[in-house]
Amino acid sequence: MQEKSKSSVLNQKKHGQMYCMHITNIMLPAVRASVAEKLSDMGYGQESIAAELGIAQAAVSKYMNGRYSGDVGEVKKHIEEGMLYNSIIESIVKKKGRAAVENDINSLCESLAEYYNS
Repeated sequence: MQEKSKSSVLNQKKHGQMYCMHITNIMLPAVRASVAEKLSDMGYGQESIAAELGIAQAAVSKYMNGRYSGDVGEVKKHIEEGMLYNSIIESIVKKKGRAAVENDINSLCESLAEYYNS
């Protein structure tokens, strides 16, 4: 990822967003979009993906159709290039349960926030 993208994605003062709002509005959707696309590539349907991620099918449809902000797209690209979603996919495929999936998502969001805030 280019340094310009990194700074624009998480320049919280510029965007006037609080840290939690930033994770909610950018990091979490980027993680979900990346995981949704990977699961779709593996043959999962939108309803199954929605159930696994604990979100509405309409949200999965939105992610699959690329309807998200540019900042989400930049973070999503970073996630996919580094295959940073692997632990989440593994938890889903191995049916480790919702708590494991949520823990993996939280861990990735925290790692992304640390990376972009550095």
